[in-house]
Amino acid sequence: MAASKIGKGVSELVAAGCTDTGKYLALFPIEIKHAVGANEQILQNILEISQTLQKFSQQPSTSSLDIMRALHTITHCLEGAPHLYFDNHTTQILSWWLPQFIEILSVVLLLSDTNTDGSSQILKDNNTVESYFNCYRANIVIVVYLLTGAYLVDQSLTTRIQEIEKDIAAKELYCATQLEEKTKKITSSIRKRLHSACKDCSDFSIPKDQPLAGRVKKAPHQIRSWKDIYESLPPVSSTSAYLFTLDIPQELCIHLGMDLPDPSVRSPSLTFAAPHPLHTLLEKVSKIGHTLESVRNYWPISFSDSDSRLLTRTALVVAADAEQLCKLEVVPFAVPESWDNWLVYTTLLRTFLDYVILLIVRKAPKSQAEDILGKMIVQTR
Repeated sequence: MAASKIGKGVSELVAAGCTDTGKYLALFPIEIKHAVGANEQILQNILEISQTLQKFSQQPSTSSLDIMRALHTITHCLEGAPHLYFDNHTTQILSWWLPQFIEILSVVLLLSDTNTDGSSQILKDNNTVESYFNCYRANIVIVVYLLTGAYLVDQSLTTRIQEIEKDIAAKELYCATQLEEKTKKITSSIRKRLHSACKDCSDFSIPKDQPLAGRVKKAPHQIRSWKDIYESLPPVSSTSAYLFTLDIPQELCIHLGMDLPDPSVRSPSLTFAAPHPLHTLLEKVSKIGHTLESVRNYWPISFSDSDSRLLTRTALVVAADAEQLCKLEVVPFAVPESWDNWLVYTTLLRTFLDYVILLIVRKAPKSQAEDILGKMIVQTR
């Protein structure tokens, strides 16, 4: 996107300090309305709070209260976004952005002195703070691209909505028939496999003194999440970041992977188990199942425009995850029957997502949505 006309437009708006999300959305194709969902308010808050950070980097002194107010503003915004807990794409995006925000606040504190009455921070090095902010601002362009869901448009996932709207009645009949036939096929196959497996299964255990296969020490340079970066920071920097996270609700911290350990109690010999390919695959499928359950619980009795936008984006997010599953070059199954069931499941998932979009378009009653979602949740489990 960075080299495109849209990317250039976004960069110019960010550089100009624009906080009007409407101007950003106007740069993208009209299908962006399906992809942005409920993220528009989050993006608005990020743009506004980023302007506050820019002021911190430019002015000679900053009120200590304003620094904490900036953190509380974005925290309250995220707490008021219930879709954050079942839109795993938005969760990943914010898990990448929020630590950067906290790092800027930490830099402001570390490169400033408190005045005599403790009411404000006097910057000692504006140039360094501004250079940090310029790096942060460059990443805001990426945040805009991701939170608007422009990548979903680029993947042509939004065109499915237009195709479905052409002949709703015929498409719904087809989806209902396919869902019924394929769920029966998978259920019957799984029952046969379980019956056969129960005859041949045997228990085994790993001796306590034998190390688990694949468990290795984490290399010092290995970065898997922000926690790894945090643990490599100098004590004064990690302490500052840790103190800021204490003002974020624990549930939100855990959800975004920011539940940091106390820097005064460090564990230098952390280990991790190298994930098995099958475990990784099952984790991805499990996330889809969790999202479907959340959609079933959220499905409104009476639809509003915001409900339609949120559910449409969620369906596109699951569709993007499903496309990744369908395009896997290697699937870690040991028996042909499992591979056959996997192919049926991924085909069923695509059809099911078209069905869900149909239900959203015609604002289907909650009872019908719960029934259809329930069938797919069972197959995913």
